[in-house]
Amino acid sequence: MKTYIALLRGINVGGHRSLKMSELINSMLSLGFEKVNTLIQSGNVIFCSAISDNNQLERMIENKIKLEYGFDVPVIIKSLPELKNIIENNPFETETPEAIKQLYITFLKTPPTMELFDKFSAIAFAPDKFLVRNDVVYGLIFQSYAHTKFNNSFIEKKLNILATTRNWNTILKLAVMNNLPL
Repeated sequence: MKTYIALLRGINVGGHRSLKMSELINSMLSLGFEKVNTLIQSGNVIFCSAISDNNQLERMIENKIKLEYGFDVPVIIKSLPELKNIIENNPFETETPEAIKQLYITFLKTPPTMELFDKFSAIAFAPDKFLVRNDVVYGLIFQSYAHTKFNNSFIEKKLNILATTRNWNTILKLAVMNNLPL
């Protein structure tokens, strides 16, 4: 059994696509997953599964939510080693509380094409900074995330990929919940 993180996009935001975490846990258990736990109400689910295909796990959870709740929720799965790699490869300084509040990680469903990667990398909205690494966008936002142009929708549109974003503090909490060394 391996431990995974399921990152659900766009649930419990503004009263739309509401999912109670207790119900989501039960749905995940009914799929045969074990040790299911959630972090906050925004769709961060930790679970164990014998299935080792991230794409298969994503489809299973997406189909279950569609069947039980009647709406589509994109899901991105990361294994613990993948989460650890994301943390270790953070290109931005996060030693101060201010920096931790400014860092956001956007998880992409797939890596972008080289053409879209090049176009995206050329965009600049100073002082905000972004760096794409494989299927992750690291973003350092100097204004509030609610006011940056580099939000999740912008990234999805420019890279033509489904994505979901978490702040650095949430990433670190997921690591601590899974006993990952920081």
